[in-house]
Amino acid sequence: MLRFIFLVAFAAGICVSAVAERGYVPPPVGTQVTWVTQTDQGSATRVSEVVATGPDFAIYLYDLGWDAEDATSFFAEFSGLHMASCAADMPDANERIKLRSFWPLEAGRSLQIGDEYDSTYIVGEAVQHAVSQSEGPKPARLVTAVVGKSRTDMMLSLEWNTPVALGWGDGSAVDAIEVFTPSISKSIDEDDRFALGNCANLLAGSAASTFVAPN
Repeated sequence: MLRFIFLVAFAAGICVSAVAERGYVPPPVGTQVTWVTQTDQGSATRVSEVVATGPDFAIYLYDLGWDAEDATSFFAEFSGLHMASCAADMPDANERIKLRSFWPLEAGRSLQIGDEYDSTYIVGEAVQHAVSQSEGPKPARLVTAVVGKSRTDMMLSLEWNTPVALGWGDGSAVDAIEVFTPSISKSIDEDDRFALGNCANLLAGSAASTFVAPN
């Protein structure tokens, strides 16, 4: 019995280590993240959906409750760390390489992106985080993002390679309470890519990217 327990624990340790040491892989297209925002004004819930991916990025519809009419409804997340509205400038090729090479995430490493805010990312300790009680804790990393004068404390899931909790100095916070990954892919007309604004250029330059219609 003791030998069985040891083998199970050993196998679990290998699994966690493998997750922590792999490179960046975007969450699958169609992944939906349910967020709860807490501020001094109260709380609000929204659902974001991954509508496109490439080797080093995922493009999200910010809120499924919105009519996705233009680029302000979407944002790109590069290597799970750096976010940019699809109506704003994207990181250049060198910055994207720096972000992707930041993986695997190791405590103490830091990275600066020379965008208009001089964004800096600092990797903290490895932790276990449960998005929902039904799923149990999963491997994650604490990451501090300093964008201009604003500091964001992130918990980045190593299962989905995307933040699942964010907090700010004023006490406001955003927490993922559910992550849903569909098993069936969807398709969209090519013309609908134009709603993505500057993010459409990411798809044009990435053979590995896919695009699906927001619900």
